[in-house]
Amino acid sequence: MVLREIKKEVDNLANVEKNLRKFQDNWIKPLRTNTNSHLPFVKELDHETRKMINRKMALFQEELAEIKASQAINEKLGYYARYLIELKLTTLQDDYSKSKMITNRMLNDDVLNLSQTIEDVKSFDEKVQKLVTHYNEVNELLQKSLSLEEVVFFMDLPHKMYLQNLLKIAQKQKTLVRDLGKNFISLAKETRKRK
Repeated sequence: MVLREIKKEVDNLANVEKNLRKFQDNWIKPLRTNTNSHLPFVKELDHETRKMINRKMALFQEELAEIKASQAINEKLGYYARYLIELKLTTLQDDYSKSKMITNRMLNDDVLNLSQTIEDVKSFDEKVQKLVTHYNEVNELLQKSLSLEEVVFFMDLPHKMYLQNLLKIAQKQKTLVRDLGKNFISLAKETRKRK
């Protein structure tokens, strides 16, 4: 993928925090709070089912905070796209010192270390996959305890769309970090050849 296209894709990445907040508002909040008057059947769940749902939901509360913090990955990808465009320009201008500085920053910077970002992208994907697993387990419990009409009503809420958005963001991040890495390697080699 061409750098200009990558930068455009990075700029168009959906916001992790916003999608997670909407997911929480439409799925977690109605199941956990007593302010779900539009879902009276949730209040009527038997004590044992409610206990199991709360236990399962407690398991991924810490991961939700980590998923929310993964918005930083989108910002890092934006920096990398800008750095690579700058690296390409400095390579074309034969500015080796600036090329070396950019390359060094992308490889060794404490915050913008490319290899660490690759690990962060993998970790974000794993956390979202775990969230999907928990989501499916809780929904399975609900399906066993609610009537078909209640299940259909609950599943028609937009929570699934926001979860799908998080999955798409994770997929897109993996693709973009791979494309950015390929471009970085290519530009670093080109810079060395021009020396």
